[in-house]
Amino acid sequence: MAAFAASPRKGHLEAVYHIFAYLKQHDRSRLVFDASRPNNVEQSLPDWTDFYKDVKEQIPKDAPEPLGESVEMMAYIDSDHAVDKVTRRSRTGVLIFLNRSPILWYSKKQSSIKMSSFGSKFSAMKTGTELIEGLRCKLRMMGVPIDGPCHVKADNLSVVRNSSQPKSTLKKKSNSIAFHCVREHAAARIISVQYEPTDTNLTDMLTQIQSGSKRLQLAGRILF
Repeated sequence: MAAFAASPRKGHLEAVYHIFAYLKQHDRSRLVFDASRPNNVEQSLPDWTDFYKDVKEQIPKDAPEPLGESVEMMAYIDSDHAVDKVTRRSRTGVLIFLNRSPILWYSKKQSSIKMSSFGSKFSAMKTGTELIEGLRCKLRMMGVPIDGPCHVKADNLSVVRNSSQPKSTLKKKSNSIAFHCVREHAAARIISVQYEPTDTNLTDMLTQIQSGSKRLQLAGRILF
């Protein structure tokens, strides 16, 4: 709703009522900060040498020595294609966890119009990858050890395959920047992209309006 604060249109007031009705019924909800590790299925990481040579994650040279127990990163990334009926721009949603604790959430309209759902979701994947890279750098500068790559969950099989399989090819040049950005981060072991069904993708809360039952189902995994 913040995007329409300057010039609200028909239907926006009803949407605000919808938001406040939810807050009124859940005035005692709290974020769950759980230090236990998620049950991620370990995947064998492919060899990207033929495509991105010896690319490695850039670790700050002045980072302090890591101390304490390591943390595992997990992220949910999604987009709602052409959700804005005025401009037809898609919305990106990103939710990043440290172990089982939600640390960073992002919901914003994309800066350009994507012609396909694949393009909008790959653009969202690029944005999420950049947020993950920045957070990993901050954690290292605070002396927090990170265990392995960030496990990225996405519900589009085409995006997952193109992000995790070295031999996949991209046919449209318009998506090539996001395509190579995501794959290079996968080659550097910064991310590991995995499939997550739409029904359990938590970022649906950040990209689209949902029914009360669906919202409660997803919010129940990070609130109590």
